[in-house]
Amino acid sequence: MATLTRRFKKPIIIILSVLLLTVIIIFSVSIRNHFLNYNLPKTKRQIEQLVKASADNPKTRFVTDGQHYQRNLFVSDIHGRLPGLKKTLTEIHFSKSDRLFVLGDSIDHGRFGFDVLLYLLKTLPDAGYHVTVMMGNHEQMWSELASDGKTDAEQLSNAIGTIDIYEGAPPNGWQYSIENWK
Repeated sequence: MATLTRRFKKPIIIILSVLLLTVIIIFSVSIRNHFLNYNLPKTKRQIEQLVKASADNPKTRFVTDGQHYQRNLFVSDIHGRLPGLKKTLTEIHFSKSDRLFVLGDSIDHGRFGFDVLLYLLKTLPDAGYHVTVMMGNHEQMWSELASDGKTDAEQLSNAIGTIDIYEGAPPNGWQYSIENWK
């Protein structure tokens, strides 16, 4: 009997050590999650409740269109640089199975501010791409300018504070841009 015990002593110690280590890991993760208040939603119902609470709160918004996308891509601060935007989308292989989020500041400094807006809001969606554009502070400035109805060159110059945007002025002038922006 002593020989049998000696023969299995090492495997038994290994098995008990693994079990003890497993219990310690599970216990420490449980304690950490408790103290860090790390409570992930465990059911579909809990997730749905969080989404509903978000929708009911005017300070938050949970947005979904019910579709599944291969990738969610994010870009910001394009500032009218259409060639750079197109190059980036080509390099990352932007496809119709992706969704692109533009996080603001699409216009203002570059030569093609108006063209960037047309590309993001019309050209890409008309071609079947999924694009969501959010207004940044530069778009907000233009929106406020448009709502004032002041579209003369002096007012635009004062609002923008830069001359380079005029290099990309649309062929029909700023009045056309402002009217279509409203």
